[in-house]
Amino acid sequence: MLESDARFREIMTSAMDAIVLFDVDGRITLFNDAAERMFSCAASEAISEPINRFFPDGNTIRRLR
Repeated sequence: MLESDARFREIMTSAMDAIVLFDVDGRITLFNDAAERMFSCAASEAISEPINRFFPDGNTIRRLR
């Protein structure tokens, strides 16, 4: 388990693409380094924010699920 967690963290921090995960309520739960650069926003500010802060189209959550 620790090895898979470490591998997941490595992938998330080294990914060149923005990765934004959100929960069933549409709140951001993960915001990687590339997302910070893309949206000019620290992960600490993005976590728990509604996904539509960064994807304002009202249909975003329905399409991404």
